[in-house]
Amino acid sequence: MPLHKILKEQTPVIHSEFPFNMFHQIRENQRMAIRPHWQEIDEIIFCRRGKCTIQIGSTLYPADPGDLFFINRGQFHSGTTHDMYVEFIAIVFNKSLIASKSPHPIHMKHITPYLSGESVFRNKISQLDKGYPEILDYLQRLFEEAENRYSGYELIVIAYLQIIVTLMSRNGLLIKNEQYGALLRERSLGNFANLFEYISRHISEKITIADAVQIVNMSPYHFCKTFKKLTGKTFIQFLNEFRIDEAEELLKSSNLAITSISEKVGFCNINYFDQIFKKYKGMTPSSYRKTRLKKALKLRSSSLIRT
Repeated sequence: MPLHKILKEQTPVIHSEFPFNMFHQIRENQRMAIRPHWQEIDEIIFCRRGKCTIQIGSTLYPADPGDLFFINRGQFHSGTTHDMYVEFIAIVFNKSLIASKSPHPIHMKHITPYLSGESVFRNKISQLDKGYPEILDYLQRLFEEAENRYSGYELIVIAYLQIIVTLMSRNGLLIKNEQYGALLRERSLGNFANLFEYISRHISEKITIADAVQIVNMSPYHFCKTFKKLTGKTFIQFLNEFRIDEAEELLKSSNLAITSISEKVGFCNINYFDQIFKKYKGMTPSSYRKTRLKKALKLRSSSLIRT
């Protein structure tokens, strides 16, 4: 699959006339890493249990239980859990849900700037922020409606979203869109989708910054600065992480020799591959494969004992 399609998450919504969905995630006895991605709709994440790190653009945010994260349309984001038990709830929605064909002046004051893109969500809200208790209260009511889906729940979800955006506006948690808007324009002008597709098709080959700047038609300085703003990583960091993620998938899904996997994802030197894999995954590729095999055998034996 082309990399730009991997990065652009096609987040499922309930249906086209109600572009909204909720996801309740629980991870037990395993850590989780979420690849950098972006989507065409907004997202709100509530960290209920466990600690993790969420990266939005170039900023790393520590996430503690109770923290709220607001991810605007088009923002690159990723995450890494730290605890062995993590629980979070995420909602995604198209802002058109709370639009009005003939908005009231008060609607225009608080909600229209968000709808038009003049203002965007501040990315993190913690328990010490002004307005946090009220925002969390309405979010939890929204979660309950979205989970139960009683008759007419869609109208109540829309109402709660309007209240949440209004509370964000009232408490100064909507920010001017100058820098964020510039980043979206940079993505369009830089033609980064073509670069991501090139990386996915040539993952086994050497890819340099010189190759990248030629594809996006930028100077090396402007490219490096823009890429870091968009993804939160340098080009080399991003490329290495993508190669290692692809190697991890091959270790899971194939019996290929580790040297073959190394070559398939663009590492000519097996020792360097081991080093970079351990840096991102905490163990060498051979240890990773052995650990997965032991877990599989343990699960198999425990299931046989139960039967």
